[in-house]
Parts: sequence; structure tokens; C-alpha cells
Amino acid sequence: MLTELVALAAPDSPMQAAILREVLARETTFPTALDDGVALPHLRTPFVRNVQLSAAVLDEPIVFGQADGNAVDVLFLLLSPSDAPSEHLQALRAISRVLGRPGLIGRLRATTSAAEFVREVRSAHRR
Repeated sequence: MLTELVALAAPDSPMQAAILREVLARETTFPTALDDGVALPHLRTPFVRNVQLSAAVLDEPIVFGQADGNAVDVLFLLLSPSDAPSEHLQALRAISRVLGRPGLIGRLRATTSAAEFVREVRSAHRR
């Protein structure tokens, strides 16, 4: 799944394999699975020029970097340029605020298209 999220977040990068290796290495050291079946892997890397976000809702939950074995079915991948730490933190804060909106995760799981998913996130972001 991370391969697909990297491809979505960095579609024009010839360094997708390197980005994926960096994401996997970071997840090994600092797992980013959150409560409620959500994971937010994030990485600052020299292989992107702008802050990029991709997301997915999985049909079947997967164990994602958690020692306790809890499953994840909603994933967000945040990639930021290495030289943009403040933008990276700003994006993480914004995503965290959105994910904290009551009922959002359930609504995301119920979406049936990418457009619907984006509408739910945008709507939660404006609240």
C-alpha cells in the first residue's frame, strides 16, 4: 500500500523507490499508526519539491507498524522537502486537527470515491 501512496504523492519523481525506502525505514524506527485504525506516515525528503499528501481507505485492515497488532484501514502519507521543516509541521498539525473531528474517520471509511473522500476532508478542514 505504501508503494501506491508514494506514487500518488510523488507521481513525477524518478526517486519513488528511494522515497519508499525512506518511509519504510522511518516506520521501522518511529511507527505512525494512530488510534481508530489510522496511520499517518510522514517524511521530510530531498526527493520532493513541495509538500505532498496522499491517502487511502483499505478494504481490508492491515497491521501497520504497531507492536500491539491493531489494524489500520485509513492511511495518509505526507511528504515534505527536507529544507521545509516548518511547512512539514504545519501540514502535520492541519492533518491532526482534521483527523480529530468527530465522526470523520467513519465518514472517510464510508466514502466510495476519491472525490467523496476529498470532499469529506475539505469539509472537516473548514470546520
